[in-house]
Amino acid sequence: MMDTRQGKALAGLLLILLLAGCAAAPISAPRPALAKLSATPGPTGTPTASASPSPTQSPTPTLTPTPACSEVTGRVLALQIESAAMPKPMQFNLYLPPCYDPARQPGYPALYMIHGQTYNQDQWPRLGIAEQADALISSGELPPFLIVMPFEEYSLRDPFSTGFGQSLPDELIPWIDANYNTCAERECRAIGGLSRGGAWALHLGFSRWELFGAIGAHSVPPFNGSGDRLAGWLEAIPDGQEPRIYMDIGANDPYRRLAEDFEQRLSGYGVAHDWVLNEGSHTEEYWSAHVEEYLKWYWGK
Repeated sequence: MMDTRQGKALAGLLLILLLAGCAAAPISAPRPALAKLSATPGPTGTPTASASPSPTQSPTPTLTPTPACSEVTGRVLALQIESAAMPKPMQFNLYLPPCYDPARQPGYPALYMIHGQTYNQDQWPRLGIAEQADALISSGELPPFLIVMPFEEYSLRDPFSTGFGQSLPDELIPWIDANYNTCAERECRAIGGLSRGGAWALHLGFSRWELFGAIGAHSVPPFNGSGDRLAGWLEAIPDGQEPRIYMDIGANDPYRRLAEDFEQRLSGYGVAHDWVLNEGSHTEEYWSAHVEEYLKWYWGK
């Protein structure tokens, strides 16, 4: 039996051993939070761990590029508008280029092309003007542009009695500019035609010079009196505002003398212009063979 002194010594020894054991135990630091893992079956059925974003993380947005237009052909629309100047509506074909954009800036240039006597608004498309425009635009040789091809229904009558000469500049052009994305400046607008259509191009291009920056007269017999009106037309045009002018005709064309007379008047007044005498006659084969060069000239190429 232990005496009182032995018990006190044993208790003190036990206390020392207890305190030493507590001092040797390591202190555990708190662990950082771990991303939650979710198991997703892989292709073979074996779960694959994937990290889920923490609540403070935002997924990276994915941008979808707008696909570029890949059109290589335009469209030809058959349209008409009511006319106060003519007894019937003005009918016309409208060529819209590939990838026509109603919101594009700047607006598109516009070419007004008039058919020959006894023909209609389908003549220029039949000669290949839409296909040539498609090819030149798609290749980048020419900028996109519109072609407006109006119908002169009464082409066998006196040209100044039908109202066509008033309807085209005062009704058709404003309607096109209001309903399609065009550049309305005169430098962006050209007028041309073949045969009687070329006579209209000369008449309107000079008498309404403020509307057109270029005139093309192909195989043209000018209207009677046009040569005599030329001096007055030129006098009304401010210096430096003269339109660009192109005239061409086949060497065997029966209207060659009339075209040459007008061309010589231009030269006599010192008006800059392009004059081209080609092989050929007054035929659709002639005009279709030169459509490409016409379009290149209209837009300065």
